[in-house]
Amino acid sequence: KGAIGEALAFHGAVRFGSSILTMWQTLLTPVDLYCERTGPGLWAEPANALSNLAFIAAGLWGVRQVRRYRTGTFAEVQAWWVVA
Repeated sequence: KGAIGEALAFHGAVRFGSSILTMWQTLLTPVDLYCERTGPGLWAEPANALSNLAFIAAGLWGVRQVRRYRTGTFAEVQAWWVVA
């Protein structure tokens, strides 16, 4: 008998307790196994959403600074990577 969450890679399924879930059932099921998640919606993880917005803001600020000081293409690409 396998452990909980044991992967059955050759079948494309995961054994979870006594049931077997297909890969698509597993990938499309919302995860709510930790304390921050409040539901399946966009703001279900408020701290994560806010930190993601902070990275976007920092990247856009970086793009602005790179263009302002004309530091070059490489620096601008890096700033856009932070946004992405």
